[in-house]
Amino acid sequence: MTVAILYTKKTGLQFEVGQQHADIVRAALPDATVVMAETPEELAARGIDPDILIAWVTGGGHFTAEEYCLSCKNLKWIHGLSAGVEGVTYSALADKPGLHLTNAKGIHGIPISEHVLGFMLYHARALGRIRENMKTEAWNRFVPQELYGHTLTILGMGSIASAVAKRAKAFGMTVLGVKRTVVPLENVDEVLPETKMDEAIARADYLVMLLPATPETQGTMDRRRFALMKDGAFFINVGRGQTVDTDALVEALQSGKLSGAALDAVAPEPLPAGHPLWTMDNVIVSPHMSAETPRYMERAFGVFADNVPYFLKGEKMPTEIDLKKKY
Repeated sequence: MTVAILYTKKTGLQFEVGQQHADIVRAALPDATVVMAETPEELAARGIDPDILIAWVTGGGHFTAEEYCLSCKNLKWIHGLSAGVEGVTYSALADKPGLHLTNAKGIHGIPISEHVLGFMLYHARALGRIRENMKTEAWNRFVPQELYGHTLTILGMGSIASAVAKRAKAFGMTVLGVKRTVVPLENVDEVLPETKMDEAIARADYLVMLLPATPETQGTMDRRRFALMKDGAFFINVGRGQTVDTDALVEALQSGKLSGAALDAVAPEPLPAGHPLWTMDNVIVSPHMSAETPRYMERAFGVFADNVPYFLKGEKMPTEIDLKKKY
């Protein structure tokens, strides 16, 4: 069995793939041959037809190996090094017999939940206002808010949402979750079906978007739904920018309907110079970095290793993506 690792489609120290990561693969598959390459063209030139490919499969041009994958005769499994796998052409992969796709679901819970709580505390405790006072050496005391006793609604109840809910409960918040299949969830006070999404939105003091990018979630938060929100509610998107109508969000902020917003995902992305969101005092924008952590690759390859026993037994893997459902 041959495992090929593509490793140069992302930059930054936290994304560097080294021998310590290849060793995780070797420990999970002791009899496998593990090869590393910078490009799919290099793999093809070396005549490598792997059984397993580990690579970035997000959108934005990160996944460039699809043609190579479709030409492989032995390929049975593609493991994506991120939770998002929207860079693939699902229909093409679904037509390749016996091919499985997994993502790195579960690795983002710690950093993204900390990012979300940071956004919420920044807003509730008015840390931006405190910082502005420091610039003018002004000893201006005021009364900030608390997270305690407020309601957090989360749209998209996956592993990241579970981590957010756990931390929100530690602050004494009421947590509502919207999920396609209603099941009891730890640290979530109430799980509502998608048919009651409007109700969940209307009850939120803080609304966190964690929806994936699919045709069905496109523009989930539009003018109608922003109008449903409480006056003074705070909006957070750490999911995908496409799930929000950006113009509608700007209008809700400019009208005073929302007290503010914190955005790690926007549409378009990157946010262009001169966009009104850049200059709003009640808006925080981070450049889609909430998942960043020095432990990223360690965890991404750990998810791969956790999937291996299921793959070897021919069972559905814990983070396997249904190529027809696209999630």
